[in-house]
Amino acid sequence: MTFAASRRFCLLAAAVALPAARLTSQAPKAPADGTGVLEAMRAAYDGTWYHTLTFVQKTTFHRPDGVQEQTWYETLRHTPRGTQLRIDFGDLAAGNGVIFTPDSTFPVRGGKPAPLRGTGNEFLPLIEGVYVQPVAKTVKELARMKVDLSRVRTGTWQGTPVWIVGAASAADTTSPQFWVSADRKLLVRMMIRPNEA
Repeated sequence: MTFAASRRFCLLAAAVALPAARLTSQAPKAPADGTGVLEAMRAAYDGTWYHTLTFVQKTTFHRPDGVQEQTWYETLRHTPRGTQLRIDFGDLAAGNGVIFTPDSTFPVRGGKPAPLRGTGNEFLPLIEGVYVQPVAKTVKELARMKVDLSRVRTGTWQGTPVWIVGAASAADTTSPQFWVSADRKLLVRMMIRPNEA
């Protein structure tokens, strides 16, 4: 698993594992468009969503030359400037890590900044930003993913009703899309083309 794939998997796993502050007894009707889904996500946790989250993760890389394990120390936070994810890799004294925003990546090697990359972390708008910032800002951050917000359909994911944004039909597995649990209003799945530098 590449670093990029691993970070995407770990962030999605973290988003799905987060406890819900509110549950409803029935899955509500799907909103008319993707902006409506984002508005429902924002309204479900208005004033109650966390602004910081810190956790330690064991990350395993499967490469042609063998398996490598590394400990990641992660901090997710939302500030007035936006959402940021900081990951420190391995031995903290080595000073290696990265800071992600929705549109940029700031690597750090040996305690010193490495060249900035003009791509960010695609998960941040949907696991943090949508719950604590204006919906218009989240829509702008999602523009790079090229999800067609005019398309919304219903479906199920692991037995849970979901709203699927960006897909025209159940057979559509190639369009960029994200899936949100209809009851908990949490991201449960994404199918996108990752931003690449």
